[in-house]
Amino acid sequence: MSASSDAIATLAVHAGIAASDGFCLLADGQHSKSGNHADAIRVLKAAGGDSATLSRLLGEKTKAGYNVQSLTRNKSAKCIEWAEKLLAAAEEKDPSGEAA
Repeated sequence: MSASSDAIATLAVHAGIAASDGFCLLADGQHSKSGNHADAIRVLKAAGGDSATLSRLLGEKTKAGYNVQSLTRNKSAKCIEWAEKLLAAAEEKDPSGEAA
């Protein structure tokens, strides 16, 4: 467990949130503007996105970002994997073929 694992996971969480917002914007022109993570998950689900992956990723945000519980390297690697999955979905949604 280390601060670097927490920092990596925090960055992955923010990347996953941004990717989910991109997916929602590309799918139906809107994204969650609420600070409530449950709203972001609901909006992503309504847009046909992978809300379960976003939910898992957001579940690690408090632990990593606020030092509630330091994450292991394996857990921070999972956060990266989840963020990449959300990004790939947004990229597939983009009709221009450019990254969201």
